[in-house]
Amino acid sequence: MKHFLIALILGAVSSGASAELLSTDWQTASDDLITQDTVTGLLWLDVSETYGTPFDTVSAEFGTGGQFEGFRYATDAEVENLWSNFGIDLSAGAPTSVNNWDAGVETAAGLLGNTWNTYAWWDYPFGVSGITATVNGTGHHAMGAYQTDWGSTTYETVGTITLSDSLSNIQPYGSYLVSGATVPIPAAVWLFGSALGLLGWMRRKTS
Repeated sequence: MKHFLIALILGAVSSGASAELLSTDWQTASDDLITQDTVTGLLWLDVSETYGTPFDTVSAEFGTGGQFEGFRYATDAEVENLWSNFGIDLSAGAPTSVNNWDAGVETAAGLLGNTWNTYAWWDYPFGVSGITATVNGTGHHAMGAYQTDWGSTTYETVGTITLSDSLSNIQPYGSYLVSGATVPIPAAVWLFGSALGLLGWMRRKTS
């Protein structure tokens, strides 16, 4: 029985937790402008709400009574984790393009805001790009992924660039605004700690 319990606990730890992203409302019923990550507990504002707006203008609205009260800029790590829920890796750094169609980009654009379609709907049917809190030199990081549809060829482009804060026209970028504490320890880690505690209790019972 003891060996069965140990195997069950370790199996649960190794399986980890899969993120579930849910669309919910922000200011009015059915506006669907918030994406909730039920694993991290973070609430993400639709990137299109800050489309084409410079970093300083957005961050000035974080205070009491501001348009984005209660929000903050997300870190690179938080954005990478969010995109990994769509099956897309943004951690490579430099933009890369591959000749394929990725349903994950379309899903992300449906939840987070389709900024590339707003920018140029005839060539960029799906895409999300936003500014993060991370500074690199004279500007902040911009991260995301988009699909480019030119004739019979479709490209997926992902990665991270530095966007100058001095730009007033930053199409097709919005901002990754998030509400909630920094990403907590994954549930699997807590489960692993509980497993160690249970194993210790079992060892004392059998000694």
